[in-house]
Amino acid sequence: MTGAGAARRRAWRVRPGHRALALVEIVMAIGVLAVVSVTALRLFAQGANQENRARDLDRAVFEAQRALEAYKTDPSGGAAALWFDGAWSPMGTPENAAFTLTLTVSPQEAPAGVWETVTAAVTAERPYLLETAGGEIIALSALVYRPKGGAGG
Repeated sequence: MTGAGAARRRAWRVRPGHRALALVEIVMAIGVLAVVSVTALRLFAQGANQENRARDLDRAVFEAQRALEAYKTDPSGGAAALWFDGAWSPMGTPENAAFTLTLTVSPQEAPAGVWETVTAAVTAERPYLLETAGGEIIALSALVYRPKGGAGG
């Protein structure tokens, strides 16, 4: 066989030492792609984590402010703890709660009344993605004055 067919066969003929080099190049390319893809997936997971943290921080600030305002208007009706599920819907019990809001009151006597430092702290009971434990999201404080013998705020 002469002509174009023989030339094509000679062009695709691989020398024995070059086949191993091509296999090593393919393995190296797969390794590099694997490292790059793992890095990209980790970045996507961190982005989703930051989005969830920002959303939860926004809602935690809202709920803490709401609890502080409720305490300032009616200190007798202020709950010491509130529990929320993952969608920030209030729950009656702490079982399976994703978030806990805790109110603490530190009174200080004054000559004509009482100064109360009220702190609303919101904690995440479950860890975020790529984290090992939950923790405090935010703590807000308010100073409330209660005159002796009357309502104040």
